[in-house]
Amino acid sequence: MDKTIQLLLKDKKAMKDEGYFIVDTEKILEEVLDAGIKVERFFYDNKQVLEKFSTLIPAAEKVKPNDISRFASVKTPAGFLALCRAPQKTFNDFKSAQNIILLDGIQDPSNLGAIIRSGAAFGFNTYILTDGCAGLYTEKTIRASAGAVFKVNAKIISAEEIADFAREYRFFVTDVNDGIDIKKVKTEGKTVLVFGSEGMGVSEEIRQISKNKIKIHYPGDVESLNVAAAAAVIFYEFSSK
Repeated sequence: MDKTIQLLLKDKKAMKDEGYFIVDTEKILEEVLDAGIKVERFFYDNKQVLEKFSTLIPAAEKVKPNDISRFASVKTPAGFLALCRAPQKTFNDFKSAQNIILLDGIQDPSNLGAIIRSGAAFGFNTYILTDGCAGLYTEKTIRASAGAVFKVNAKIISAEEIADFAREYRFFVTDVNDGIDIKKVKTEGKTVLVFGSEGMGVSEEIRQISKNKIKIHYPGDVESLNVAAAAAVIFYEFSSK
């Protein structure tokens, strides 16, 4: 494994910025290939792995087992590392969507993946993310999404681009105090559903452009719902209107 690749694999920020991600389990590799995502480099340490995927991947490179374990995201690697590149989407790819999910600072990859999984189940296939979100294609996000990240359109965009959406879309944000019961909300025209992190919530900049406040009514004696659970409820309610 050459030094350039080793440096890239070590630098998680560079990987995210360049749109690269690592796959090191067979199930996820199969989902990646089914989604038509390109495998840029493929490293393996045993012939069985090579034989299984040889017709589906580019030229494979044999490396030492230690090279696999150093960069794998799981404790017991499957004998390979696939360096993949995420689908490259442009800002204009999202402008025709009727419904968009905006994820603002969702730092927990399990929550991020769970939200995308629930959204995809209810027909929400377009996601825009702020820079503070967890990586879309990390092992934890992919697993939590049950592979749904490969079936939706998703992209990190800037604050300026988010503001541009506000000219055409109605932004909905949860507000437990002043929000309208979601069952009574009318969903006409293009909409953006906003979800913020559990710790910080939605940023003030995005809250300022989110003119439509909603809330979930529940009879139980709990302070709040986990953001992924709340998102699933909202997806269901919006999809059934």
